Amino acid sequence: MAYFDCAGARLHYEIFGCGDENARLILLLHGCGEDMHVFDAAVSSMLNTHRFIAIDSRAHGESTGEVQGYKRMAEDTAALLEHLGVEKVDCIGFSDGAIIAMLMASERDCFDRLMLIGANTHPSGLKFSERIEMRRQRKAALRTGDKRWASLFDMMLTEPDITADSLGRINARVTAVVGSRDMIRKSHTLRLCRAIKDCELEVLKGEGHMIPQEAPEKLAMLMQRKFVR
Repeated sequence: MAYFDCAGARLHYEIFGCGDENARLILLLHGCGEDMHVFDAAVSSMLNTHRFIAIDSRAHGESTGEVQGYKRMAEDTAALLEHLGVEKVDCIGFSDGAIIAMLMASERDCFDRLMLIGANTHPSGLKFSERIEMRRQRKAALRTGDKRWASLFDMMLTEPDITADSLGRINARVTAVVGSRDMIRKSHTLRLCRAIKDCELEVLKGEGHMIPQEAPEKLAMLMQRKFVR
């Protein structure tokens, strides 16, 4: 395990995959409540051809620290790239990881190719029923004294607020991926794609939001197609 210290947290990261230093390098950013291993099944077929950097966001997995919002996690991830001396990389962000990636890409020219899986730029991008369920789970977390999960639900219900102007500053080649039954509203995904220059949309039929866990084979095929040399 590898760690680095950033803004009061000890953050866990790993570098793995192909031993060829010239192999394509991909940054993996997981979703809320998860850790880097959410991508294990999807990337397994690419370990001999690609290199990966994976990080546990603060307050997730093996990383310490408290929940401080998406901006802080984006700054953490940018600090990791600086710590490793990586100026530019490809990136796959899932759910909250996609939000982190968009925040980074709107402020820095740090990504060549970017895959956003189940991304939303504002809480209103979540279906109404999902926001109701999040509020219910937040109350349950407060009742049981689970401050971490209560803070995570607070974050998802109030953040992010990424504007169309910010999305327009993204220079990476972007693929937006959603399930046909995703918790992200279809109209929201379409607006996101229109705001990003040359963004391609991939809809995985029959799939919901949890694509890395529930459809790793489909995701692997898409990754292999989008992240070739």
